[in-house]
Amino acid sequence: MEIEKWIHFDKINSTSSWLKDHYESLPVNSTVVWAKQQTAGRGRFERVWNSTPGGLYFSVLLLPDLEKIQPEELVISFSEFLIGFAREKWGLNFWMKPPNDVYYRDRKLSGILIENIFLGEKLEACIFGVGLNVNQSFNLQFSEVSGYFPVSLSEILEQNLELEGLLREMVSMWQPPLNL
Repeated sequence: MEIEKWIHFDKINSTSSWLKDHYESLPVNSTVVWAKQQTAGRGRFERVWNSTPGGLYFSVLLLPDLEKIQPEELVISFSEFLIGFAREKWGLNFWMKPPNDVYYRDRKLSGILIENIFLGEKLEACIFGVGLNVNQSFNLQFSEVSGYFPVSLSEILEQNLELEGLLREMVSMWQPPLNL
């Protein structure tokens, strides 16, 4: 996917919230907002996504044709892409836990959230948000508090990764199933 505008924040409330507030002035289908930390990250049903420093949190502004694609197809498309990307790049086997999570073994690596913006009945934009655990270190105490067992790429690979390079590589390789 070719991106025209990259917007970076070290820390922000939510990349998706920022896009919702600013989408009208941005190039649709070619804008990515990303952050190293979110203070109000969220998942489905307004669940909190713990956006700790070291993760990769990004949202992509899209305008899908809802007559030809359903939002869940975007989630499946990116999940399948991430699974294939990890297999090719690092020889890792991830799996998708429907409807919107990617796991490594029994531990959560990534969550995906789609939010649509309508003006009346007309779809104005679709915001595709991803939280990916990259350079964090999770311990048992975190899991007991959060209720789920996360894992990061650095824990799996036993090395830290450069966030911006990883993001740019992934986004440039992913082809969303849209009529862009």
